[in-house]
Amino acid sequence: RMNTGTPLASQGLEFDGITAAILGGIAFTGGIGNLTGTVLGIFILQGFTNGLLIMNMPSYWQFVARGVILVVALSFDHLRNILRK
Repeated sequence: RMNTGTPLASQGLEFDGITAAILGGIAFTGGIGNLTGTVLGIFILQGFTNGLLIMNMPSYWQFVARGVILVVALSFDHLRNILRK
C-alpha cells in the first residue's frame, strides 16, 4: 500500500463552496465580493448544517435544504443586481 490521497475525498464539497461564497456576498456574475464575506458565508452554512445534524435530519433533506438556501441567495443576488441598475 502507498500512503496517497483518494480523489474522492472532497467529492461534493464544490456545492458547499459555491453556496458559502454566494451567501457571503460574492456576485454570481462575478467581480463583486470579498474574502471576509466568504468566510462569513462558510460560518453561516456550517452553522446551518450543524443545526440540521443536531435535529437528526436525513442527509437527503440536508442537501435539499442547502439547495433551497442557494436558490434564496441567488434570488437576493439577482434582486440586488436589478436594484443597482
